[in-house]
Amino acid sequence: MTHMLMSLANGKVAVCLEGGYNLRAIAKSALAVTQTLMGEPPQRLDENLKVSATAVKDVAMVKRQQSKYWKSLFPRETIDTLNPEFMPERLHDVLREWQSKVLFDQFQMLPLPIHRTGLTNPHSKSFDYQVIAT
Repeated sequence: MTHMLMSLANGKVAVCLEGGYNLRAIAKSALAVTQTLMGEPPQRLDENLKVSATAVKDVAMVKRQQSKYWKSLFPRETIDTLNPEFMPERLHDVLREWQSKVLFDQFQMLPLPIHRTGLTNPHSKSFDYQVIAT
């Protein structure tokens, strides 16, 4: 994750070490982050690593609770009942909008509207910035 963040932020990353309960996990994590910050490639994940059902359930529960405060998190089962005004933005939509701005600044390219009918969510931004032209 540190490697991915560094590529997104052009290498400008600040790291803060928080407390924790598993000293072995914290030590391994701190070492991996430090090695990545020093330019070493990240280690590959163990292909035989299995995620437990309990972990998946716990993450879903945390996500559900945090979705009350972070609009980018939302429980999938309640997506249709959310108020469209508070619909979270998807990362690919945010990136596409940023790319469009960069292309406008460099080449004066503008997004063209796409006529769309029959969408399940008319408030979706996923069709915005799909077609860009000079």
